[in-house]
Amino acid sequence: MDIVDGQKYIPDEIRATEIDRVIENLLQAHNGMNNFYNEPGFLRELCNIIGDPPKIPEFVREKYIYCILNVFLTNRNGKCWAADPIYLELIECFNVDEANYALQLLVNANEFGAKYQFSVCIEQFFRGINALRNKITNPTVRELLQFIDEYKSGIPNLVRSSDLKRILARINN
Repeated sequence: MDIVDGQKYIPDEIRATEIDRVIENLLQAHNGMNNFYNEPGFLRELCNIIGDPPKIPEFVREKYIYCILNVFLTNRNGKCWAADPIYLELIECFNVDEANYALQLLVNANEFGAKYQFSVCIEQFFRGINALRNKITNPTVRELLQFIDEYKSGIPNLVRSSDLKRILARINN
């Protein structure tokens, strides 16, 4: 399939199943032993399936965004240098709706809050925010960006902030 660029002709239902399988493998590699060695292979497989530019079926879109953000933020032991620039590029390829969802996910204490105790994860948080910045056009979501930019009490406190929760509630209404 790869030789003739046939991946783009596979129906979304089948692609979603394949993407889901590779996402699970990538997350397992990310959380397992030798992740710096194992992640790039699964990432390459994912990139082959999603295409360039990435085309993510609706059925698996949120899981895909979660996976890319999760592995990009690192497992707190350091960056997978072979994969990091590709993760960043995939984040930069998010469309407007995906970027809005990704930004809300990044500040979700239940999803990623525990990671923000570690400096490498905080550094990646800001890199991720900056990668999304140009895609954020919704005024209320831009208010969230401004809140993040102006917040001075650290990311662990930001993701638990009542002001953040109020902004997120306005975005989701």
